[in-house]
Amino acid sequence: TVQVWDLSKQTPAGSVQAQGAGDEGVGIASIVMSDNGYHVATSTTAGTVQVWDLRKLKCVATLNADGADVGSVVKAVSFSPGEGKLLAYGGAKGTITVVGVKDWDNKTTLSVTPPKKGNVATITGLVWTHGGMSMASCSDSDRPVRFWGKKE
Repeated sequence: TVQVWDLSKQTPAGSVQAQGAGDEGVGIASIVMSDNGYHVATSTTAGTVQVWDLRKLKCVATLNADGADVGSVVKAVSFSPGEGKLLAYGGAKGTITVVGVKDWDNKTTLSVTPPKKGNVATITGLVWTHGGMSMASCSDSDRPVRFWGKKE
């Protein structure tokens, strides 16, 4: 369960229940809020990402880990800066998915290939540049930081 707080009153404003969270062995792995405060995204140890409209406390999208990451933990979720038009999420088997907010079927998948054969690159963090044209990812592989996108 994700508890939403009204900080001006210091009281709970509502809550949302992430899909599968609370089931045996399934929990929320990460949470992020868009810069504009309209959306929050949660990821679970079961490989799902849910995006919530905070004004309505309603789930607007449920996304699944793609490619090799299907059914595995999604440890990193990040909205692009500003209006948060893109959402990126990365999983336990080395893929990063970038999806358009409000256009949930428009996905791009980036694959992180570990330098040593047999290793698996678990994506543990994602961060966008200020302009939102590039991002950096980190993983627990032998070469943990990678840069994606254009120079700004």
